[in-house]
Amino acid sequence: MNAGRRTTVKSPTPRRRLPPKYARMLRLTLGAGFVVALGLGHIHLRLATRDMQIQSTSLQAEWTQLFDQKNALAADLSRLTGGGRMLEYAQAKLDLIALPAEQIVVWELPENVMQRYDVVYTQVALARSGATERPDGREPLMTRLLGTVLSPEAQARPAPGRR
Repeated sequence: MNAGRRTTVKSPTPRRRLPPKYARMLRLTLGAGFVVALGLGHIHLRLATRDMQIQSTSLQAEWTQLFDQKNALAADLSRLTGGGRMLEYAQAKLDLIALPAEQIVVWELPENVMQRYDVVYTQVALARSGATERPDGREPLMTRLLGTVLSPEAQARPAPGRR
C-alpha cells in the first residue's frame, strides 16, 4: 500500500523516574503515615470502648436505682391498700379498739414555742447554706437549736391514763 512512504512512529516519552534516594524517602514517609493512621485508629477505638463501658456502668446504676424505686413504690402501694387487713389484725390479734372522738386528745404547741421553732428553722436553713453563726452574732446556731428542742416547754406531756 504505502510502498514508498516511511511512517515514523513517535515513541512514548520516557517515564521520569525519581532518584532512588527520593523514592526511598517517599516510601518511608508513606509507611510512617500509614503506621500513624493505624495508631490513631487504635487509640480512637480504645477511647470509644472505654466511653461505652462508662455509659454502661452509669446506665446499670440508674437501672438499679429505678428498680429499687419501683419496688419501694410497689411496697407503699400494697401497704396503703392493705389498711383493712391491718385494722382487722389490730382488732383481732392485739385487742385494740377504736377510741371515740371525745377521748382523743389533740395537743397544740403554745404560740411562743411556735415562734421559737420558726426562728430555729430559719437558723437551720442558714446553717445548711454554710453560715455557722446567727446573722445577729448572738449565739451559735446549734446551741440555740438544741436549747429550743430540749427546753421543758417543748417537751410532750404524758397522756392521761385510760378511762
